[in-house]
Amino acid sequence: MRKRIAVLSAQLEEHKQKNFLTDFLKQAYELDYDVCLFSMYQKYQETELRNIGDSNIYELVPYEMFDAILFMPDTILVPGVSEKLLERIHEKFHGPVLVLELDNPYFPSVKFDHYSLMRKVVDHMIEVHGYEDIVFLGGKKGHPHSIQRLDAFMDSMKAHALNVRPECIFHGNYWYDSGKSAAKHILSLAKLPRALVCANDCMAIGAAAYLTEHGIRIPEDIAITGYESIDEGKMSPFPLTSAEIPAGKYGAYSMQWLHNALEGLPEPTLEKDVPIFVGGSCGCTGYDVHVKKNLRDEWTTVHSDQSYYSDFNHITEDILSQTEFSGFYKVVQSYLYQIRPFKSFHLCLNNHYSNVDTFIGEQAIRKGYSDVMYRVIRCEKDIQDYKSMICANDTFETKYLLPELLEERQKPEVYVFNPLYFNDRCFGYSVVSYDMLHFRYTETYRIWMKSVMQGMEACYRQLAMQQLIEKMKATQIRDALTGLFNYQGFLQKGAVMYEKCQSKQIPLVMLSMDIEDLKDINAKYGRETGDRAIVLLSRILQENIAEHELLCRMCNDEFLVLICGASSDYRAEVLVQDVKERLNSLSIVDDCFTPIRIHSSVVTAGMNMGNSLEYLINSGITKKNHVKSDRRNLMLNVTNLSEEDIARNGQVNKLLNENLFSYHFQPLVCARDGSVFGYEALMRCEGELTLSAVDIIQGAACLGRLYDVEKATFNNVLSLMEMYKDVLGDRKMFINSLPAHQLKKDDFHHIEDLVYRFANNLVVEITEESELSDEKLNQLKQNDQLVHLEIALDDYGAGYSNINNLLRYMPKYVKIDQMLIHEIDKNPHKQHFVRSVIEFAHNNGIMVLAEGVKSSEELRETIHLNVDLLQGFYIATPKPKPVPMLDSKIVDEILRYQQLRTEWGIDIMQLKAR
Repeated sequence: MRKRIAVLSAQLEEHKQKNFLTDFLKQAYELDYDVCLFSMYQKYQETELRNIGDSNIYELVPYEMFDAILFMPDTILVPGVSEKLLERIHEKFHGPVLVLELDNPYFPSVKFDHYSLMRKVVDHMIEVHGYEDIVFLGGKKGHPHSIQRLDAFMDSMKAHALNVRPECIFHGNYWYDSGKSAAKHILSLAKLPRALVCANDCMAIGAAAYLTEHGIRIPEDIAITGYESIDEGKMSPFPLTSAEIPAGKYGAYSMQWLHNALEGLPEPTLEKDVPIFVGGSCGCTGYDVHVKKNLRDEWTTVHSDQSYYSDFNHITEDILSQTEFSGFYKVVQSYLYQIRPFKSFHLCLNNHYSNVDTFIGEQAIRKGYSDVMYRVIRCEKDIQDYKSMICANDTFETKYLLPELLEERQKPEVYVFNPLYFNDRCFGYSVVSYDMLHFRYTETYRIWMKSVMQGMEACYRQLAMQQLIEKMKATQIRDALTGLFNYQGFLQKGAVMYEKCQSKQIPLVMLSMDIEDLKDINAKYGRETGDRAIVLLSRILQENIAEHELLCRMCNDEFLVLICGASSDYRAEVLVQDVKERLNSLSIVDDCFTPIRIHSSVVTAGMNMGNSLEYLINSGITKKNHVKSDRRNLMLNVTNLSEEDIARNGQVNKLLNENLFSYHFQPLVCARDGSVFGYEALMRCEGELTLSAVDIIQGAACLGRLYDVEKATFNNVLSLMEMYKDVLGDRKMFINSLPAHQLKKDDFHHIEDLVYRFANNLVVEITEESELSDEKLNQLKQNDQLVHLEIALDDYGAGYSNINNLLRYMPKYVKIDQMLIHEIDKNPHKQHFVRSVIEFAHNNGIMVLAEGVKSSEELRETIHLNVDLLQGFYIATPKPKPVPMLDSKIVDEILRYQQLRTEWGIDIMQLKAR
């Protein structure tokens, strides 16, 4: 079996590490060793949690599998990690260990000679160019590398009898920003120095950029040198004079050292003397520009379709759109071409990777790895078909790292192990292998893996959300306000009773009940009083129902009781009577006696039930609503009318007989862009008549002339649509309708041409109180007069809405009642209710309109809640003629609020939902 070397490092593609490892691996190939690199993606992360997740890869190392170890602590800058690793290696490993760049009490170390190279750079500036006034920008204060480079500068200056002023020594962080900071300080000095020597190229580039931005010429006004000689420095406007660390020579030496230690051979010798790179930044001319660096190694470009940086790279979008495991890993494998060439690639996940809780919940692994790994992706060099790559059952023991490591191979290979993580949570690890002579680990691989890890987190979060929703659906069968079964719970429990009664032919009745005039109670006393009435009724029902009866608060003030047994009809009547008696003795308002009254109905399923429980529920509610409607009409037609009623009815008669109607048009506005979507035709009176729309409806109902109102409305509005057709264009016209009074064929014939001509414009508004039986509703939907017209459900939310109506009518539009919109910005309960209506409507293809918007605050809140359409006096008042556009100030306000919703609205709604 071939011997193995473990290398513990970080950010392998970084310039110095890459040069070091390239020659290290070439030497390992010559000596026939496999190499396993355990690496963080970056030397350190910006947060403690990400530091934990990234450095967790070192928990994977099975020391017993390796013959020797190379430890590169200087590349691992996470506080405390290198020290812990050093102790662990000392405790668990007993073979040869070489430590790079760190004196320690346990193992031999090899250190780069930064002094000699930096001394050459400074000597060049003094001896070749004669610079005397030189400023030095060093690295981190107290760091061994920084000390060596500073000593080289000081010794060179001293050897040439040049003074160094304390204010001319700066310390940076080896990054561009500290170069800019030093340059800023240099410009504040009384005299501009002649030269700046930097402890690395990054700081030199940062300083040069800042100086040139402020009109300082390089090298004419100030010469600059760097150190480490990276490609960015060589390809600067004036190539940066620098010293290239002979990292490759150190890499080859380190591998040879480990081999000699294993074989009992003497330590090898290290040849490290190299010339400095002379560019133009120091003032030299005739330098080698290294033109070849401008040439690509291959014909493909970073914008080609085979590159991660391609204009057509959509890995992030494709990954984030996945909501299940198999789809996610198929997408990952489909983008593997972006990190080729490699010899093999493997994605290994912790045990139970399909259990969301073990990946993002409290059970998630935060240190180490599971004992068994699932290799969900295995891709060899020439495999392209994902079916041969993806496997849900390819498992192995984690202590072996990868099954291939235990196999005999003709040639040695290098395997790179990186963590799969998000913050401090560990998903598993990735493995990519290369031919040792062609080590191609690049920055692209790191960025690509970052996309994969972020996608994994997003996928698991979506799965967790789906599971949570399913759990909530499965467990949330109780109503929050009353504690009774909600509709879902009622269906679950009631289905058992229904099936039992059906199989044993036991009579079954459905008692439906709601509160009389709850809309008026809410309007007069407030919604909290309405809630108190609901809770009071629910408590009385709970106290009166028997153990075998099933009680439900279906929605808002709608209650259902399922009763079975031979005398179930009689039992339902007794229950209703008991409830009424209890309610008559109680008041929902403290300072005045205000009892609760109820509407109820009973529907019998019969001995041979052929319909579903849902049908029984719907029949009971419909029957109860007809009882309510009949009672209301009866109250309107009482003979003992007041003088005001008689006067009103006389005006209504005159209005209908002489067709003295007029109409004003209030714009319905698109909440996305402020454009006029359509108009609502609002009923008015001409001449001396002073009737409101409510007066007209009440008077017509009392006179038995509601049909005449319906007929006049359609005739008049259609005529006006013809008159204003140029303004109307493709906009909608909402017409208030009384669906129980559909036009007769003869009357419809007179307006038939207009109806069909404006079929794409007409929207028929039905008030929620216009309850229709299933039979009448089906007639309405199938009516040839209205079959091509869209329906809007008006005043939704007035009182306590019956969501059953939305399900029955399935309108194209639902208009949220203005009572709910009033001061909605100040009322979280209204916001919650309206948000739930909007979500339900959008999920079912229904557009939502907010009625009665009267303030900027209400406008902002309704837009944040994602309504589709807006209507109200704040936006536009009704006009005798349709207006084609709004005031520009209102449009600008809508656009501003819409932009805020688009940019921040999701977060705002989530915060409010909490």
